Amino acid sequence: LWDIPVNLSGRANFWQNSKLNITNNISNKELIYSIDDSKLGDNSFNTGVLDLEIPANLLVPGKYDLIVFNESIRDTQRTSFEVMWEDIPLSLKSVDYAVKSMYHILTDEQLDEMKSGNDAKMFSKLLAYWKQKDPTPNTPYNEAMSEYFRRVDYAFFNFQTIRERDGSRSERGKIYILYGPADSIESSLAKGTTTEIWKYSRLNKSFVFSIVSNGIYKLMEIKQ
Repeated sequence: LWDIPVNLSGRANFWQNSKLNITNNISNKELIYSIDDSKLGDNSFNTGVLDLEIPANLLVPGKYDLIVFNESIRDTQRTSFEVMWEDIPLSLKSVDYAVKSMYHILTDEQLDEMKSGNDAKMFSKLLAYWKQKDPTPNTPYNEAMSEYFRRVDYAFFNFQTIRERDGSRSERGKIYILYGPADSIESSLAKGTTTEIWKYSRLNKSFVFSIVSNGIYKLMEIKQ
């Protein structure tokens, strides 16, 4: 699913001899290191240690083949490894759910377009959308996307009620996803009604939620 272009930079060193010419490139998910020892002449080596630096932070999640070949004798070695996003938000693990979770920030038309196609196409469109908002576009890790879906995760679990099983789709969940945690929350109980006031100093706004008759928190007022 993470089949997007990657620009990789790194270096390779050969211990015992600094005359080796070593270059690297990446195409799709294939890392290739080329070793040219044609300039060594009679100083050819028998053994040594090849140190390849692969900056994992520049690789998108996925499985890779690492190929090292000697251009002089056409000797090739291949190994495989996998790059994983260990703390990926739970809401990003399901493409369908991730897209649906974006309804807070998309129009109906945009959401319908995002949901069209198979999982691979949906995820490609999701990545393209967030790439436009990426504060560090030269790296695969997208802080804006990560933060959004971490908020979705938090809202899902923390704003659940008996009537609202998915807290991310609740009105409190919406405000949390859009603006993050409130600077302060005041809770009160008056005349049998529970009320929460979320205050955001940086927005100069307060959001007032009350539990209505069906047990759902509703956004009752936005105070400036």
